[in-house]
Amino acid sequence: MQDLVSRRFGRALLMVALLAMGLNILASTFSTSPASVALASVAAGDDEDEDEDEDNDQGESEADRELEGTVESIDKSKNPPEAIVRNIDGPVVVKMLKTDEFDIQGIKVGDYVSFEGEKIHELLFEASTVEKK
Repeated sequence: MQDLVSRRFGRALLMVALLAMGLNILASTFSTSPASVALASVAAGDDEDEDEDEDNDQGESEADRELEGTVESIDKSKNPPEAIVRNIDGPVVVKMLKTDEFDIQGIKVGDYVSFEGEKIHELLFEASTVEKK
């Protein structure tokens, strides 16, 4: 008799556990909460190289004044002319402030070039000079 009661209790406990697991899986599947995101930080390095990476007096780093990449397209019909340049971060729109600089330097699609100017944001760069590498 006690064996029968313990079996029923065991089955009931197993059913409750399976039901709880199933509900947990359903809740996580249809949850509207955003996915977990891991945040990255700058790796700790030697302090000796710190002065090379510091910003200049205007608060701009060297990376904010230079851009290198491969020219994917050039649109000279826009004012100022624009080029799409692919670098390690992806495609960047480069507005060439000197309107004839692409022609003077002989820049064409497929060239690896270096621009000097100002980074507006990650996808836009305003250049004053361009040079083939």
